[in-house]
Amino acid sequence: MFGANEGEGIMAFDMMLDGYIKANGLLEDTDFFKFDVVRIILGALNVRDDTSALSDAMTAKYLGYAVDSCQMGNYTAMINGLIDICGALFLKAGGWQTVMLHTKYNPHAYWYSFDFFGKVSLIGADETLPRGVMHADEIMYLFTMPIPHNETEIEFSKKMIEVWTTFATYGEPTPEGVTMREGIPHWPAYTNEKKEFMAINKYWAVKHDYSLYYTITVDKAGPRTVSPETAEECASTYWKSKRERRNKKKN
Repeated sequence: MFGANEGEGIMAFDMMLDGYIKANGLLEDTDFFKFDVVRIILGALNVRDDTSALSDAMTAKYLGYAVDSCQMGNYTAMINGLIDICGALFLKAGGWQTVMLHTKYNPHAYWYSFDFFGKVSLIGADETLPRGVMHADEIMYLFTMPIPHNETEIEFSKKMIEVWTTFATYGEPTPEGVTMREGIPHWPAYTNEKKEFMAINKYWAVKHDYSLYYTITVDKAGPRTVSPETAEECASTYWKSKRERRNKKKN
């Protein structure tokens, strides 16, 4: 059984923020965020991007709104996308790939996304970052800790413990013939055809294709649109400036 938390990227980007960005005095450096931050995140994983092809693709996917609204370089406007980049690269994508590989040899491979937003988190983050379902938050509901849970959290914890102990006992989280607590749906094993996983929240639900969660922070921020004319002009200006900067460095 594998899984990741909805806001994994908050912790991952917070580590980048403290360990590299602030440490090098780059928090107010507009050009760094505009041109270099994605490449630096890739570099933290020892991923070389000499041509900038990968960082350009990730910028387009995760920071598209900042590009289209002429806000590349604006740290505040880029936070959600940077969190999602870090979440996907540091934890989510690797875990999801692991369950895909595991299922080749064991048909009982299961994936979950822990999405329950409790009143506290085990790990803190920089005040400039949004609070979300942080890395390790599920531990509070699986083990006894000095945290005063409310009734909703207590009931939620009982479901978590039941599913985890059932999996430990049977090798399946919701095996056939075993009565589970009300509110726990059947948890199907991952298959390459359906790509099913369990979204664990106050109300549990089976969903499909976890890769759609890679942009969860951006998606939950809500639709942010600009006019087609503005988007075209801003995007053209940004990518042109990035090409010019790259060519200048070569020369």
